[in-house]
Amino acid sequence: MATLGRRVQVLMPDEMVQQLTTLAQEQEQSVGHLIREAVVQLYFTDESERELTKRRRLMEEMIALNLPIDDWESVEAEIETMWESTIDVLGEER
Repeated sequence: MATLGRRVQVLMPDEMVQQLTTLAQEQEQSVGHLIREAVVQLYFTDESERELTKRRRLMEEMIALNLPIDDWESVEAEIETMWESTIDVLGEER
């Protein structure tokens, strides 16, 4: 990484600073490092890298939900049941 040579002052709401401080502690990084990293990801990477970063973040959020995973047949049956009950409610013919 390049040598840090300029100071930039950014005003943020207290809640945002609290959240950044917590994240920095969890990741054993400085708040400044998190902010620099975010700026690089948002403004200094090409579109494909930003999209990949976004998809990774979404995948991590989905994994963190710890949703139950079933086999396809069970999932398909559940979808069909939900669809059939929706049709019944709407009064449409099958």
